[in-house]
Amino acid sequence: MPEFRRSPEEIAKSMAAAKKMKAKETLKEQKGKIKSARNALMFLGILQCVFAFWEMYGMKLPFIAFAIDAGIGLAFIGLYFYAAENPKASFITGLIIYITIQLLVMVADPKSLFSGIILKAIIISVLVGGLKAVGRIPKQFLDKKNQDELLDNPTHSLDDL
Repeated sequence: MPEFRRSPEEIAKSMAAAKKMKAKETLKEQKGKIKSARNALMFLGILQCVFAFWEMYGMKLPFIAFAIDAGIGLAFIGLYFYAAENPKASFITGLIIYITIQLLVMVADPKSLFSGIILKAIIISVLVGGLKAVGRIPKQFLDKKNQDELLDNPTHSLDDL
């Protein structure tokens, strides 16, 4: 039975193809984390707006409470749309707003820290995960629509991921 050996060029091509496939998979995974973080911003915005309407019509609180909560909700929704352009700034701003609100509510009512703690932890971890994912993807890969062209171009490298 004849023995087939691959040439060094074939081995190099195979290694390059494997690296390219790994880079595509890593890029897809990181983009999934960014998408989850964007969705968390939209979820926070919608939840805050629903809460604002519930305060106004259900609890009959003053209009200023509605305006503040609706403004916060619209800010999160705006950050969702801004994350398509600049995800890092959006996630940092979203984290700052969310943690500030939680701290202010905790100062007003310390028991509120533990109500919904699992949801709070999930939201913070998803936003932090999205922020980390943005840091792992080179900027040129966040801006382009067609990732396959970039991955096929030998001048770009995802080895640092």
